[in-house]
Amino acid sequence: MLENLNSFLEENKRDIFSFIENSRRPISLDYDNNIFEKLLRHLVTGFPVCHCSPQQQTHAEFDKVHYELTVATLEIFWCGCLTQMKENRQAYYSGTTDIFRQILIDTFDAGKRYAPMEERRRQNEQTRTPNSE
Repeated sequence: MLENLNSFLEENKRDIFSFIENSRRPISLDYDNNIFEKLLRHLVTGFPVCHCSPQQQTHAEFDKVHYELTVATLEIFWCGCLTQMKENRQAYYSGTTDIFRQILIDTFDAGKRYAPMEERRRQNEQTRTPNSE
C-alpha cells in the first residue's frame, strides 16, 4: 500500500504542490474564538515569519504556510484520533493507526524531497526570457 502511495506522490508531486500553492481558500481572521483561529494565531506567534527586507526578528506576519499548517494540524489530529478509536473497537484492523501515521510521515518526506526540484523549476522560470515574435 505505501509503495503505491509513494509512487503516486512521485508521479504527481508537481501537481500536488501546485494545487495547494495555487488554492485560494477563504481566510477569515475575525477572531471569534473557534479552534481554527486559536490554533492559527498560536502558530503565527510561535512560528514567526517576516517578509520584510531586511527581516526583522520581532515582526511576525501571517503566511499561507501558517494557514495550511493549521488545516493540516487539525485534520491530522482528527484522523489520528478517529483511526485509533476505530482500531480500539476493532472496526479497523490492528495496526491501522500506525500505518496511517506512516502515510503522513512518508508524504511529508516526499514533499521535502521535492523541494529542490521545485526550487530549480522556479529559478528556471525566473531566468527564462520570453521569445520575441
